[in-house]
Amino acid sequence: ENLSWRWVFYINLPIGVMAFVGILLFIVDGVETGRRRFDFFGYATLAIAIGAAQLFLDRGATQDWLSSPEVVLEGATAVLAAYLFTVQMATAKQPFVNLAIFRDPNYVTASILGFFVGILLFSSLALLPPLMENLLGYPVVTTGLVSVPRGIGSFVSMLLVGQLATRMDTRLIILVGLSISAVALWQMTQFTIVMDSWPLMISGFMQGIGTGLIFVPLSMLAFATIPGALRVEAAGLFTVIRNMGSSVGISLMQVLLVANIATAHSTLVENVHRDNPLMRTPYLKAPFSLDTPRGLAALNGEITRQATMVAYIDDFKVMLLITLGAMPLLLLMRKPVKRTASGPPEPAHAE
Repeated sequence: ENLSWRWVFYINLPIGVMAFVGILLFIVDGVETGRRRFDFFGYATLAIAIGAAQLFLDRGATQDWLSSPEVVLEGATAVLAAYLFTVQMATAKQPFVNLAIFRDPNYVTASILGFFVGILLFSSLALLPPLMENLLGYPVVTTGLVSVPRGIGSFVSMLLVGQLATRMDTRLIILVGLSISAVALWQMTQFTIVMDSWPLMISGFMQGIGTGLIFVPLSMLAFATIPGALRVEAAGLFTVIRNMGSSVGISLMQVLLVANIATAHSTLVENVHRDNPLMRTPYLKAPFSLDTPRGLAALNGEITRQATMVAYIDDFKVMLLITLGAMPLLLLMRKPVKRTASGPPEPAHAE
């Protein structure tokens, strides 16, 4: 607000520099596990598939989907590149992604769960600021301050989760995190245009706690049983999958928001007619009116506001269902291996 939109990106530079210096000073190289030939074709097809799919989702809502040649081209490119990447992975001697990674059920399940967690975390972060600024009329600074409790919740839970992980089953910690996130999303489905900032701060704080209880234990479970030689490659792929979840989630939620606004608006307009007694005095007060252009414009603006809030609530309901649907995935994960003081690790059993 005070500088320019470019500072949204510049502000990350000092954080990135500090992280880079920290890695150089404190992260020690691991044991060399052997080099693999870089699969340029696999990398290129994966990058094109992800990029084209993102453009398809982002542009589709504004370009009327398959009615637009551009969107059709982007969708076809994504499908073709994904097909070529799949064929390359199945036939190449040294594919871009080592398929041995996917033999570990914990890693596969954690990656799928990470994809959904990416949807939940970043979709709500993308939806809430426009809701606060456009519907509730918050200034930019107030929007930032109301969002602070979410960060505090994440900070607190990430400090605690390291201690909890040594005392509790990490799958139980993730379940608790998902449950808290589900409660927060349920609270968000109760939002109204006339509410104050407390529901936003309380639900944000709870969602922050839930997110902190999910991310670290999920990473622990993902790499608990995977061979050490595959961990570096698996870590990169795990991050890519989670980031794809956030990108796809933001696009899908925006698409649903636009579609639901139109649906809710048309539903509410059905009741706006002269035969409805609520559309006459004394119920319909200034500046609303069915008799003047200004009154009709004001009435349409209010209907749009109400329809937009309904659409936001519908998005939060979808996110709540995704959270509840992700919980059973924990049943597919194995408890991490416990190492004894005198010998090799004890075998992990599915529980």
